[in-house]
Amino acid sequence: IKNMYLLPEKLADKYSVVVFIACHRFETTKKKLSFLSFDDISLVSKAIMKDWTSGGVDVDESGEPSLDRDFLNYLRDLKMLGDKEKDHRYAVCQYLGRNNM
Repeated sequence: IKNMYLLPEKLADKYSVVVFIACHRFETTKKKLSFLSFDDISLVSKAIMKDWTSGGVDVDESGEPSLDRDFLNYLRDLKMLGDKEKDHRYAVCQYLGRNNM
């Protein structure tokens, strides 16, 4: 981006983050994220660009944005485990409450 558009390095860096967020349709306008600054979002986006893209390239052969599919599947599995843990914790608390423990 820096060389293509002849932008200063700092501006090209910010522009690459904005393009990455837009291409991957990240939800940055949620109320839960309103306390984050652009620098915070930039830090996370750069980590994703560096570590979660296949070979450091975030587009596939057709030019569509893509992230490492295996990694996304692992994240989905972790989310399911977390949800099951919450259900288990709730059931244990209910049991303890019913038995006055």
